[in-house]
Amino acid sequence: MQTKTQLSTYVQDAPGVLSGLCSLLAENGVNIEAMSIQNSKDAVKKIFEAREKTGRRIAPAQNYASIMSDAADYSTIRLIVDQPDKAARILAEADYAFDSETVLVVALEDKPGVMGRIAERLAAAGVNINYIYGSVPANGGTSLFVFHVPEAAAAGKLLNQ
Repeated sequence: MQTKTQLSTYVQDAPGVLSGLCSLLAENGVNIEAMSIQNSKDAVKKIFEAREKTGRRIAPAQNYASIMSDAADYSTIRLIVDQPDKAARILAEADYAFDSETVLVVALEDKPGVMGRIAERLAAAGVNINYIYGSVPANGGTSLFVFHVPEAAAAGKLLNQ
């Protein structure tokens, strides 16, 4: 388990945008190790649905429609790359809107219950998992998962014990 820098870029949700981003990084010798893509409208919709269920609406209904309309045009691409500082410089020079933060990257054995045990250990220590993305090899072996948690370094130390 280790911490790494995750770059999140906010791009137009359109054909060719992902290809352009991947090509830009490849042309500059940056390898993508992990990636997650989410349409912003989907994320915003889930937030609004959760707010409705709890009765904690934070804006008038007409504002929701406007926000949903705006969000539909964009996606969030989260990246773990082998050279995050270089990738950040490349993204900045190409005028990509992005931010960076520390995440926990965990190699897990591809067996039932392994993810649950990790989640259980974090929960027992009071660590909330904001989101996870990862990959599982088709033939078993080791899976790579990215955990977005508060205090990634402390969570990594906890899991390494």
